[in-house]
Amino acid sequence: MLFSRTFSLFFLPAAARGIVSFAMVPFTTYMLNPADFGIVALVTAVTSLAASMATLGLTFIISGNFQTLEHAERCSMISTVLYATVTVSLGLGALIVAFWPMLPSIDPIYAETGTSAVWLAVAAMVLGTPWVLANDVIVMQRKPGVFALVQLAQVVVNASLVLVGLYVFDWGVIAIFAALVGSAAVTLLGALMVLRSYLVPRIHTRWLLELRKIGPLAMASSLGEGLQTTVERGLLASGLGLSGLGLYAHINQYRSLVHMGVKAGALSLWPTTIEEAREAQRPRFTQTIVMWQFFHVGLTALGLAFACFGADMVALLTHNKFTEGAVLLPYWIVYMLVQSSGKPQTGLLYAHQRGRSLSALMLVSLALWLPTLYVLVPLLGLKGGVIAMIVMITVYRVGAQLLAHQIAPATSGDRYVALGIMLVVAAAEFVAQTAPSLALRAAVLAAGLVLLAVVGRRPVRLFLSRSLGISRSVEVPVLGR
Repeated sequence: MLFSRTFSLFFLPAAARGIVSFAMVPFTTYMLNPADFGIVALVTAVTSLAASMATLGLTFIISGNFQTLEHAERCSMISTVLYATVTVSLGLGALIVAFWPMLPSIDPIYAETGTSAVWLAVAAMVLGTPWVLANDVIVMQRKPGVFALVQLAQVVVNASLVLVGLYVFDWGVIAIFAALVGSAAVTLLGALMVLRSYLVPRIHTRWLLELRKIGPLAMASSLGEGLQTTVERGLLASGLGLSGLGLYAHINQYRSLVHMGVKAGALSLWPTTIEEAREAQRPRFTQTIVMWQFFHVGLTALGLAFACFGADMVALLTHNKFTEGAVLLPYWIVYMLVQSSGKPQTGLLYAHQRGRSLSALMLVSLALWLPTLYVLVPLLGLKGGVIAMIVMITVYRVGAQLLAHQIAPATSGDRYVALGIMLVVAAAEFVAQTAPSLALRAAVLAAGLVLLAVVGRRPVRLFLSRSLGISRSVEVPVLGR
């Protein structure tokens, strides 16, 4: 299957979600205020932590073994992983429900969340657990059609429940949590469609041992990542109030929408990256580098647009309720540029089953992130939270490249990441410091895009030629060649 077709099927639901989410913003922000979004952020920070821990590092196991196993072995692996992750998810959900009433004694801000929101969020977490496994199986099978179908159904169900809950039943913020449950139920049905041919009524010791080997460290890493979100949102709520947290969480939604498009490319390319990582001696990652350089150029263009006109967009979409947080938009693009760097090296580590090393590296980066957050948020407010995240992901990505170099030397092709960061930060700081007119901002954006078009034209041309199957012999421009 050509990359263009695979990417289209992964990107279609992401595009639909993006369009629907943008269309929904005026409707949700009309009925809800920043404090409501703060409640959603606080509750989902905890359930997202539990959901991440419940995966037990299954992606490491699936990516490292799926392509090399016969069907019977795949059945034993997938069944064992599914039963184990669902069991852990149920247990963690029960713990959240049991201990949530104690959280207000730690921080009174949790008293404002409400029991119904917690129960609904936990239900969504448990129902959504099998989809994580199904998603990895879809990627390794290179069969994105089911993914597109399930994700599109999820978009429709989520938007419908939000609108009905807000405007028909007047549920307020509970409408958001009810929509989470409905969306998770859709993914559960989708997971059963994907996994049904692999399920057997047995748990196999081999894969339990694999889970035991990777699971504790993966859970510790997930715990660290989840605590990162929980601590971050707790600190922002304590220092800036629920409204400040709501601003931060709302702006983060725009980053999530962009991430969906990037993730579509990542899912399409991941099996190819794993295959390229298994090449003898020095893998060249020809296709991987071409695709990611294209995304780096695209992210930079979007970051320039956010730097120059992000505040105007947010003001228009949110009835001017959330405009104060728009300053974060270009810096979230910087975060995504760093996050999308070093993909060949990540592929090497997964292909050679170095999941424990990656989990340990994540813990190290989180250990450095925490003091950075505590220093920067009081100094910089909302922007301090994003910059702390940039510091954390930079440490992680640099560390991953160093670890991968121990396996095999491989070029990363990340020169457009550095260029993108410089252009986006320069544009954002110019707009923030000088408050230029609309015409001057348009001129800055045009100049940045022209420069990007000149410097980045080759990765765009290579992407189009390779993804459409036009050419297979074009050399890839990578740093150091």
